[in-house]
Amino acid sequence: MRLEAARQEILAEHVQLRDLVSALDTAALSARQEGRIDLLRAAARALAAAFLRHIEHEESLLSPALANAMQVRALLAEHEAQRAAAERLLELSRTGPPGDLAHVSRHFCAALLDDMAYEEEHLLRARPEVGTRA
Repeated sequence: MRLEAARQEILAEHVQLRDLVSALDTAALSARQEGRIDLLRAAARALAAAFLRHIEHEESLLSPALANAMQVRALLAEHEAQRAAAERLLELSRTGPPGDLAHVSRHFCAALLDDMAYEEEHLLRARPEVGTRA
């Protein structure tokens, strides 16, 4: 797969993840105002599952494109920590106390949004092809 196509796929997934973060925010509000913890649990599960699929896909697309083994190891290490956080969110979404789920959800979403912003600014920006002007 060409690098530009991979970049576009990852950016499209970022849009979907942001939509799921927004849905989780809405569900958290419903949980607070109406006691709808079921909505919060479902939204947390949906976001965590989509994120886990995203990082698997990102690894398959980016690992071959990264410049060296050190970059690949850094990507995999970062994803390992993110996997642990997503797994924790999944666990809490099933049976965890609502307060813990809300707390972990907020932190997970904040970290995810920060990470996507960093990737988009520093790793996924379109770069002009050789011989073209920026």
